Amino acid sequence: MTPEEQKQVEALQKQNEALLKKLELANLKITGLEMMIDSAEEELKVDIRKKSGTKQSEA
Repeated sequence: MTPEEQKQVEALQKQNEALLKKLELANLKITGLEMMIDSAEEELKVDIRKKSGTKQSEA
């Protein structure tokens, strides 16, 4: 492998690590938001999540 190719591989590895960290943070955020929605639904006795078969209103 040439030095230029080695640099490209290292850059891609760093980029991959950064993207994996971002993905992990995004998944943590989703989990937290889902917990908040669950709590609000239970406390307010209201369905907050959109039903999968529901169409959006045309406003």
